[in-house]
Amino acid sequence: MASQRFTNPSYEAAKERVFFALNEPVRASVVGRVFSVLLTLLIVLNAIFIIVSFNSRISATTRDFIYIFDAVCTVVFLIEYIARIWTADLYYSHLSPVRSRLRYIFSLMGIIDFLAIGPSILLVLGFAPNQTVNALRVLRVIRLIKLSRYIKGLSMISHVFLSRKQEIVPSLAVLLVLILTASVLMYQFENPVQPDKFDGIFSGVYWAVTTITSTGYGDLHPITVEGRIVGIFTMLCSIGIVAIPAGIFSAGFVEEARAERIKNEERAAEKRRKKAERLGRKDKGAHLQKADAAHSASVLEADRVFAEQATAYDADHAGDVGHVSDASQAVDVSHAGNTGDTSNVGHEHEQEEFHYCPYCGRRLP
Repeated sequence: MASQRFTNPSYEAAKERVFFALNEPVRASVVGRVFSVLLTLLIVLNAIFIIVSFNSRISATTRDFIYIFDAVCTVVFLIEYIARIWTADLYYSHLSPVRSRLRYIFSLMGIIDFLAIGPSILLVLGFAPNQTVNALRVLRVIRLIKLSRYIKGLSMISHVFLSRKQEIVPSLAVLLVLILTASVLMYQFENPVQPDKFDGIFSGVYWAVTTITSTGYGDLHPITVEGRIVGIFTMLCSIGIVAIPAGIFSAGFVEEARAERIKNEERAAEKRRKKAERLGRKDKGAHLQKADAAHSASVLEADRVFAEQATAYDADHAGDVGHVSDASQAVDVSHAGNTGDTSNVGHEHEQEEFHYCPYCGRRLP
């Protein structure tokens, strides 16, 4: 029974529609696209209401509405999570059904989907300790990461990083070395004279990051000669080192956007081709129907003409047969009168002699 269920065409078609609605809205049906848009809207509204819920001046009515809205969204996201587990074997088609579902559950997006509903379930059911309520509410902001599935620009960032990781990772490693080196040197030179500001390595890391990214808040700055030399060296190196991963990432993003545009154009061309084929088959079918109708009409007309000719021929043939029969009877009477006693012989001769129709060659009676 289970094997028949999973090989049922309607069952597989329903799973495919759900898969497209969740993962590829462009190829989904109208209902799937509407569901994708509503899901995106719910994610954005969730983030807004989470921020509003931390405002202590909102009314009790607004707070109750946010609570009900969060409960409804939790149910919707729970259905989405179950549906993604159900269709995981289509996403990871090279794995078995069980392994594909486990692959999704323990993947990064699977964990994010679970964290998007886990805290809310604990809050709605009242299982969360009072000390962790605010932390769980903040954790719901992770639902914003789910937008990466429905906004092409966000999903392209991860694709670019994965496709260019061999170039990006080494450049980021060089940047990390620069940050750590500058932070350690700055702490060593500035801690003796500014112990209240450079009180640890983390203060040096904070200064290095703000300097390399050209932020420069100004709350931490070197006052020793050695510290200023380290600052100059850090700023000069950051010009080239920060530009390397930025350039690689920008080039990869442009290439990914171009590939996505080409893919969309090919998909649109395929749709136009299929539509033209459907229209061509319809025109060909209509042409064949017209040809069949004309052929049937010509056959009926030929049958009618043939029937009229056959009727006229039978009428003419019946008249000829009548004349031949009369002539034969006259000959037989004359022959009987002349022969007298030889009538029996004439009768036998009449039986043995046959007459044929001059038109069709059929023997006459």
